[in-house]
Amino acid sequence: MKKTRIWVIGVHPGCKKLDLDTQRIIGEAKMVFASERHRPLVVNIAHDILPLDGKISEIAANLAGDPSANAVFLASGDPAFFGIAALLLKKFGPGEVVIRPAVSSMQVAFALAGLSWSDARLASLHGRDLQELAQVLGAPKVGLFTDSVNTPARIARFLLQTGWDDLEMIVCSDLGQPEESVMRGLVEDFVDWEGSDLNVVILVQGDADPRPLGPGIPETMFASEGGKITKAAVRAVIMGLLELPRGKAVLWDVGAGSGSVGIEAALLNPSIQVWSVEKEQSALENIRENRKRFRTAGVWIANGPAPDALDGLPPPDRVFVGGSNGALPYILYKSFSRLKEGGIVVVSAVLSETFAEAIMWAKENGKDCEWVDLSFSRSRKVGEGNIRAAENPVILVKIKNRKD
Repeated sequence: MKKTRIWVIGVHPGCKKLDLDTQRIIGEAKMVFASERHRPLVVNIAHDILPLDGKISEIAANLAGDPSANAVFLASGDPAFFGIAALLLKKFGPGEVVIRPAVSSMQVAFALAGLSWSDARLASLHGRDLQELAQVLGAPKVGLFTDSVNTPARIARFLLQTGWDDLEMIVCSDLGQPEESVMRGLVEDFVDWEGSDLNVVILVQGDADPRPLGPGIPETMFASEGGKITKAAVRAVIMGLLELPRGKAVLWDVGAGSGSVGIEAALLNPSIQVWSVEKEQSALENIRENRKRFRTAGVWIANGPAPDALDGLPPPDRVFVGGSNGALPYILYKSFSRLKEGGIVVVSAVLSETFAEAIMWAKENGKDCEWVDLSFSRSRKVGEGNIRAAENPVILVKIKNRKD
């Protein structure tokens, strides 16, 4: 069995003195890594106190290069719960790392708020994009670790922009300290919040998530211009052709129009980051309205014409081209130059020229290609009865890299 080289010790919120066993471990360690907040706990115990300033990967690499080194890391709460333990375990393995958890500030926050947390979804926004929120919103309760950038005020503004204005927001600050506080209100009450960076945010949803899941959400639920929107039945087929991956992924919705395709994808998998690429101002307004209407916090907007607007976007796992404005070959080229391994591009072709262009591009560039030709009718009320009303046909072309 490997000798313990790394101790990761959690510190309870408001801890004033470490227990005797922890003091012994620290006293025997060659070096101790601690933040300024925890330094007073070990100043008279440790032989060598080094700053824990966020560069954990560099510290771990240096320790790995010195087989004789043994160290203690002090961390807030439970180090294995959105903490530094995950990185250290990955670097050294469980045989060399021992974790001693303390009560998490998340536990304390829920207790102070008088809430159970067995039905909560939890996320950390430490050094992360607010995109992380998209993965947890919709749960009855959400617990968030914040930082000096993703403050309660910034979170509140983001929630208002994406339609989550009816949530109760609870901010628990300086847990375990004399200045400890718990503030409650609606999201709008925190848009100008100022306070300590040491806080946990809890979001509470009173009713069940009202959003439809799809696929094939009725067009009437979306804001659109003159009925210019991908029809519900077509959208359902698009979702199947895209083969949306589970977990985190990126979807480019090029020529997004009302944004309905990207919004359905975000509803089906909240972990997907959708980039709605659109140049028309009226369409952009509809995308913003629909993002708020369907509370799809994972939908982002790239304002401008494709393919130029694709520059700077994260590499996609999937691409849907709903409108190309005569630039389809260039959009396909840019998409496949950035597409991740195993990625898929789906092109919507209303014009026969667009269909021919997509097929020709795939053939000339050595891509696998298949298509679905959709011609369908829907019922339309006439007097006391219904008639069959034909919709405009559309061809969906699925293109992907050819298997060797």
